[in-house]
Amino acid sequence: NLQVCMKLWKEALTHTIPMATEFQIHFTQERPTILGNYDDGFRMAHDAAAGDAGYPMVAGWDVEPFDYRDPGADLVQQRVIDGLHGGAVVSLHFGHPGTVEALPAILDAVAASVTH
Repeated sequence: NLQVCMKLWKEALTHTIPMATEFQIHFTQERPTILGNYDDGFRMAHDAAAGDAGYPMVAGWDVEPFDYRDPGADLVQQRVIDGLHGGAVVSLHFGHPGTVEALPAILDAVAASVTH
């Protein structure tokens, strides 16, 4: 049942968000102020746990091309372009050749959509 899943997810996040925060503080010597999120069906639980952990802002994205799975530039490009809309936030990852190769066409599509 969804209520049980939400409760269990929030309990898990109550432990993992602070651990991730401490990890980042250890390596950067700074406390992060923005926590990334995505809409996995449990966003409300995630946002609540982030707030409890002291994050004033949770930033999410709504276009997920799964570029970190290295599906190739054509698929990354198509997934992003298919998901573009006003106010879209796109998740892209460093270090993936298909993402780098797809980026010029993605930026062209964004520029074209802005001019219309």
